[in-house]
Amino acid sequence: MRLFGWQFVKRTLQNSLVVEFHGKKLNCYPDSTSSSSVIYFNGLPDYWEMKFIQAYLRPGDNFLDVGANVGIYTILAASCVGENGSVDAFEPIEATARRIEEQMALNELDNVEVHRFAVGNQDQIVDFGYADNSTMMHMQRDGESEAGAVHVQGIRLDDFKPGKQYAWGKWTLKAPSPLLCRVR
Repeated sequence: MRLFGWQFVKRTLQNSLVVEFHGKKLNCYPDSTSSSSVIYFNGLPDYWEMKFIQAYLRPGDNFLDVGANVGIYTILAASCVGENGSVDAFEPIEATARRIEEQMALNELDNVEVHRFAVGNQDQIVDFGYADNSTMMHMQRDGESEAGAVHVQGIRLDDFKPGKQYAWGKWTLKAPSPLLCRVR
């Protein structure tokens, strides 16, 4: 019923919907496959990865969310690390980064910073766009069409907040699931 209800709301009313999400709130946008998946999969669209984050992160930890999209992992991590921890969310696309900031305001989260950078192997301008079979923007690869590409600032993670220790991080690659890895 959740699926049909959400399909009705997003297709006819074209409104966003605020849902409970791991002790926080998530604004699900009708044009976002990421936030729709929260509704479809009962709050755990990437079940194993999200359960791992919930089990691993502790209050006071710091978390990196690279490729944060609308902030699903950002909010999940913020709910785990509490007020004494922090989340650094990287989302280079302006409209999407504003949505994360809306999520943070909705939840009154002061421990989350949104950074409008693409994370890569060097500080440089990179092209972001869509592949023919993708609904998510990503760094353009050789051979992909540059039509409609957006130029964004890239940053090396090694140069970002030197000395800050992170317990864990999530990198969204063009893959079925995000990549979780221990940082530092």
